[in-house]
Amino acid sequence: MASITFFGGIGEIGGNKILLHDGNGCRILMDFGRRMGYYNTYYGGFTKARSNSGARDLLKLGVLPKIDGIYRKCLLNGHINTLPPANTKDADIEWDAFNKAPDYWDAQAVVSYEAWRDKHDNKAFVDAILLTHAHYDHVQDISFLSEKIPIYCTRETKTLAKAISDVTNTAADVEFYYYSNPVVDIYHPLPKDLYRVYFPETPYINKDPVKVNTFFPQINRTFEVETSTPKIREFNAMPSGKPFSIGKFSITLIETDHSVPGACAYLVEIDGKKILYTGDIRFHGRGTFTLKDFCKAARAPVDVLVVEGTRVGSTVQLTEVDIEADIAKEIKAINGLVLVDFNWKDVDRFYTVWNAAVKAGRTLLILPKLAFLLFQLHVLDGKKYMDPREMKGVRVYLHRQGEMLYSRDDYKTTDGGYVENWGRNKAQKDNNLKRIKENIENNAAQPGDAAAWELATHHFKHGVRAYQVRETPEKYVLMFSYWNVNELLDLSNSSGELPQCKYIRASCEPFNDEMYVDEAKLMAWLDKFKISYDPDVTGGQTIVKRKHVSGHASKPELEDLIKNLSPKVVYPVHTEDPGAFKGMVPAGVTVVDTIIPGKEYAV
Repeated sequence: MASITFFGGIGEIGGNKILLHDGNGCRILMDFGRRMGYYNTYYGGFTKARSNSGARDLLKLGVLPKIDGIYRKCLLNGHINTLPPANTKDADIEWDAFNKAPDYWDAQAVVSYEAWRDKHDNKAFVDAILLTHAHYDHVQDISFLSEKIPIYCTRETKTLAKAISDVTNTAADVEFYYYSNPVVDIYHPLPKDLYRVYFPETPYINKDPVKVNTFFPQINRTFEVETSTPKIREFNAMPSGKPFSIGKFSITLIETDHSVPGACAYLVEIDGKKILYTGDIRFHGRGTFTLKDFCKAARAPVDVLVVEGTRVGSTVQLTEVDIEADIAKEIKAINGLVLVDFNWKDVDRFYTVWNAAVKAGRTLLILPKLAFLLFQLHVLDGKKYMDPREMKGVRVYLHRQGEMLYSRDDYKTTDGGYVENWGRNKAQKDNNLKRIKENIENNAAQPGDAAAWELATHHFKHGVRAYQVRETPEKYVLMFSYWNVNELLDLSNSSGELPQCKYIRASCEPFNDEMYVDEAKLMAWLDKFKISYDPDVTGGQTIVKRKHVSGHASKPELEDLIKNLSPKVVYPVHTEDPGAFKGMVPAGVTVVDTIIPGKEYAV
């Protein structure tokens, strides 16, 4: 008999981890996101999870669920495949922990993907991951899963996962697109041809190195620098509305609307039963996606509905068009610079702010990583997504960074242009141009070194700098957040002020302590530079009033959705108030509002 098991998203917003079993050995995961609220209970600011401890710390804390057969071996116990010989020098010191604290290296309570397959005739525990969208609370913890588990999603989600990875610092917990399995073994003693430290018999982690000869005068010999080339996970971009099979499951991806491109739901059919997982969903975005269309695509009625309930307590039904009109009106009333805060992955909100800026006769200055995402989407589908280089009323804001000289040497990767792997180049003849040229040609753009160089240095050549904004602030709307507050030092005049400047917050309200702290710091910066903003109060604390519509359905929309889908059983996830659904469903519908983590529920 088929079953469904929940490991995350239970009584919390985000962290969805849902397992479906066909009863015959085939299993699929629906999302595997970070429990952001739970994670932030323990970590925040400078206190972060130890990257080199793999998945073991997060398993011990309960951030990751203890499930056998899904995690990467190198993140569970990949360090220790050999122990030192008994006569090893200093074995009683450096190797002592290997014998007395094996849990440091081996998450013994969890069996790795590889170990599970070895014990089950090469049959994997999980056969696929169905990913609804690329928000961290749905995708991030895929980083810890075996790269051998294929991922299914929309083409936009694949593109967004790549773009996020390309502009994010490398770490073990952001390997949901690229991955590397560097930890192979610990060798002892150190090979004679490898002198990377002063002590040749010191234990070290072999990272399958790409050998680079480097000379250190104080050691007086060359040695190898260990690097690891990242690989790409298997992403299968599936079309909307066309069923595909995994084991006994028949799966239909259904494109939906959310605050990032490429969001989708999944209709899973097994043994004559229909299970619908909405993912994060709304019906008030910029597009034409309607509740009626969704229910038709889901072939209602369904038997089991796994539905998000982020806004189950809200009756507000504003649309992106409403927000656009509100922001445009406010921009027109301001004589100085306008700062607008919105998430760079929210492409709908970008169009909202861009249209508002254009209506007010201004140019919107965006961050390089948003420009990069827009370009990647354009490469994916030039008919659906515009080329940001050709958008009227949009320019890239060029931050002063590096040596603070606005020099080509100050910029790397997508800070300087639209190519993610070009490094800091001093001249057009740099060898990295070969990679730039390959990137252009692979993306079917115009080939040639000149086009490659133009693409790689586009922001440097065409971007707008702080001193230029300061000359004519009334011409611009600047994409801005707490993480950009240092720009105020360059944007302000010699008196440390930005005359007639207004800050508009077009993003979600704070939902944890760290966000409230950041909000307070942001307002301190705004006050320091005499920038106006509209205050509001939530949770007893002063914040900036929002001009925002959520990426999630409101209570009235959820009620209509359940009514039209006519499910027999409802599992509320991604909500802090699952009990609210009991008063929203028609008679005869069962609401499982107290889901037990790890329990198998029959479908």
